Amino acid sequence: MKTEPTVAVGQRWADNDPRSRGRVLRIIEVGGENGSRLDPRFVYMEDVAGKRTRIAKVRLQPTRNGYRLLRDGEQV
Repeated sequence: MKTEPTVAVGQRWADNDPRSRGRVLRIIEVGGENGSRLDPRFVYMEDVAGKRTRIAKVRLQPTRNGYRLLRDGEQV
């Protein structure tokens, strides 16, 4: 079973899927935090174009079709 990573608003994650090369998402909200009514299994993210998406926390893993956390200033 995959473990859920520690996530926080403002983090940037790169999509590892080869079909989405170069896609970077920023966490805008974490479900279930601070009394949020949003589903706690998901994080809510936004890409550079402003498109919002919901992603399961367990997908935030550095696997082939997962995501990897970008450090400050790191580019894809």
